[in-house]
Amino acid sequence: MSNLPLKALVWRNQNPEDTRIFVEHTQAAGVFYTAHGAEQDGYGAVWHDQMEGSHGKKEGFESIEEVKRWIETDHYPSKMQPYIKPMPTWISVDNRLPEHKEKCLVLTECGKVWTGHYGLVAKSPNEWWLHGYTVKQGWHPYEVTHWMPIPEFSTMQNLHKGGDCETTYQDT
Repeated sequence: MSNLPLKALVWRNQNPEDTRIFVEHTQAAGVFYTAHGAEQDGYGAVWHDQMEGSHGKKEGFESIEEVKRWIETDHYPSKMQPYIKPMPTWISVDNRLPEHKEKCLVLTECGKVWTGHYGLVAKSPNEWWLHGYTVKQGWHPYEVTHWMPIPEFSTMQNLHKGGDCETTYQDT
């Protein structure tokens, strides 16, 4: 199983006044969880996955905290694994360049992130063509310092995380 970070589950107590019976709910990405139980009857988990149209339950936990821990560290990550893709990292242009005509994200020396192609048109020593930059039909005055493959949709939410600089994503 991957160690990629997942959105933290936020639990809501359905009946906070009654400390004899515990019923707490949470949901993420179309999976709804209920942790339930009472000291004399034991504790369990119930889930409904709207994406797959499946549901299930697991009983035999010692506490409501144990149920929630199992959901958060075992069941939920295993359900989300098929949808989580690793975020590509920035590659220095000094280390390697993309394939010619490959569309990718580029980071310029001014800190802006653009989509662009490398080697789309060979009219300049700097062979990057940035989308959204209109001066001289796409050529730009900024030095491209890093690039990365276009992230898959499931990684786009984390595009701004994990880097050394603040970036702005622009595309047309």
